[in-house]
Amino acid sequence: MAETSSDEGRPGLERIGEPESWQHLAGAQVCRLAFPLDGRIELVPANYVAIERRLLFRTVPDSVIERATGTPVVFEVDGWTEHEAWSVVVRGPLQRVEDGDRIRQADAVGLDPWPTREQPASVLLEVVPLEVQGRRFGRRAQPGMLWSW
Repeated sequence: MAETSSDEGRPGLERIGEPESWQHLAGAQVCRLAFPLDGRIELVPANYVAIERRLLFRTVPDSVIERATGTPVVFEVDGWTEHEAWSVVVRGPLQRVEDGDRIRQADAVGLDPWPTREQPASVLLEVVPLEVQGRRFGRRAQPGMLWSW
């Protein structure tokens, strides 16, 4: 169950526990991945799958994501309904996957790079979660508006 966060300074903001955060991670398909590269912070969208509390990405050699291997990353997904919104942030290192079983799991779910390129995907990467933080907050209903907070 989510608990009201007292350190956020915003009424209605709740922390989401790790089990519910993983449900959101498993239900989403696209994330934002932030990491240091070449002296700056990169922020890229990517598709992924969550398998056994690991976040897996398939990419091509020498892509911006593949070049971030070995660095700490911040991974974020979010979503919303008419009445509430949520966000889950995961922090941890980005590592290359060499384990054959994990590679077969990613292949079995059809994990491909996004956007796809002419050359076949050949690098499987994962975020090893060291910290998982989820938050939920209410949304104001405003008739006729697609988006409101």
